[in-house]
Formats: sequence, structure tokens, C-alpha cells
Amino acid sequence: MQEFLFGTVLQAWITQLRFLADLLTIEEHIAKPLNKVKVVFCGDVRNNMSYAWMYGCAKMGMHYVAYGPKELIDEIDKDTVKKVEAVAKETGAKIEFLQHS
Repeated sequence: MQEFLFGTVLQAWITQLRFLADLLTIEEHIAKPLNKVKVVFCGDVRNNMSYAWMYGCAKMGMHYVAYGPKELIDEIDKDTVKKVEAVAKETGAKIEFLQHS
């Protein structure tokens, strides 16, 4: 049990660090403010990395698009979306969910 908990906490920490590293890369290579940047996450939009991007973009006032199959979009955690949308409202971020056919 203790190993599982440690692994889960470690995975969450790594996911957040990965988001921050990607965000720094965007700042380094894109010549516009973050609130003018659109990020599209394609594929399994229910995974931890998608949630990290969704929340991170909301915090930074960015435009985030989760793009994937309808079945996966329907399975996105509703509580997470509610929290992200509350943050986005404060920062002016735009959060979208688009499905492909």
C-alpha cells in the first residue's frame, strides 16, 4: 500500500514538472505572451498529462483544447472540469473540448 501511494504521488509530481518544462519551452520558442498561446492536447484526453495541461493553461490564462474521440471526452472527470473552469474564469483562459469523428 505504501509503495502504491508513493508511486501515485511521485507520478503526479512528475506530471506537473513535465508541464512546467513544456511551458518553459513554449516561452523560449514562441514570441508572444502565454495568454495568446493555444495548446491542443490530442488523443486520450482523460489522462494525467491532459489534466495537468488543462489546469496549467487555466492558471496561466491560456487557450487549451482537449481534442479526442467523443467516448473519451465524455469520460473526462467532471469535478476536474468544474475546478478548471472556475480558475479559467478568473484568469481569462479558454478551455475547449473538441471531438473528432
